[in-house]
Amino acid sequence: MADEKDLEKTSENLENEVLEELNEEKEEVEAVEAEDAQTSDTVQEETVEEYNGPVVKTKTRYDYRTMKYFNMYNMMYRKHFRIVYIIMGLLSFGFAGYTAYVAFTQDTIEPMRLVLTGIFALFGVYFIYQSICFEKVIDKNITMHFYKNPKVVELSVTVTEREVTLQIDSKDKKGEPFPYDWAYVTDIVEIPQYFFLYVQKQPIIIEKDPNKIVEGDYDTLVNIIMEKAKAKPFKRIDKELVTKPITYVHQEDLDNEEEAEAVNEEDYQVNDTNTEVDNAEVNNQEEENKEE
Repeated sequence: MADEKDLEKTSENLENEVLEELNEEKEEVEAVEAEDAQTSDTVQEETVEEYNGPVVKTKTRYDYRTMKYFNMYNMMYRKHFRIVYIIMGLLSFGFAGYTAYVAFTQDTIEPMRLVLTGIFALFGVYFIYQSICFEKVIDKNITMHFYKNPKVVELSVTVTEREVTLQIDSKDKKGEPFPYDWAYVTDIVEIPQYFFLYVQKQPIIIEKDPNKIVEGDYDTLVNIIMEKAKAKPFKRIDKELVTKPITYVHQEDLDNEEEAEAVNEEDYQVNDTNTEVDNAEVNNQEEENKEE
């Protein structure tokens, strides 16, 4: 089905779209710099010197949780897939009822009409099932995405009153910063867990977690975004989009936990050894004192 393919494509390609967007921006920047590198550098230096406003730097992992919340919003409120499924399901049942009525009101029942009735009925069941189990379908597609692409991309997002800058900041990959002037942000969406800043169709995802802030503070981040939202299409969704608990654990998170446990074990063994040495020294000192 076309709708299911769109859902799968969105689930599997969000990270790739971000990376492709950054690569495209990199090529454009390199082309401009090749034509007029000296002028560009001068303008950039002046811009950096001129801006003295607030700066907030945060990090966003494009992990299972981020992908799920974005896809739930994107499919429910931007593409309205659930409504589309319900409408398609009702239409299918309507066609099934009509073909059944025509088949049984004629003098002779045509087998082909009964076959069409069954096909339309199956389509109706399929679409209604998809609308009811919408979140389950998204879970399945995201799980398949990380099965094929296990590495989690992490981005640094720097927000100022002038621009939003993205930079790949994963453990094994560092990218160049790519600034987006606020003029290119077409609309802003807020859900309880994230901000979505859309540069045309490309989302910049900012997690609403004070613990993710690397520089600046959370209140400043919210103030900057909400101030910019006054001049752009803005949507706030207070409803909880995810109803099922997220239990997925990434392989790299498991590896990090194992490394941390191994380090703790080594520290424990070193401390235990040091304790034994200290005890032995105390015992020797006591024996020497007794002999005296």
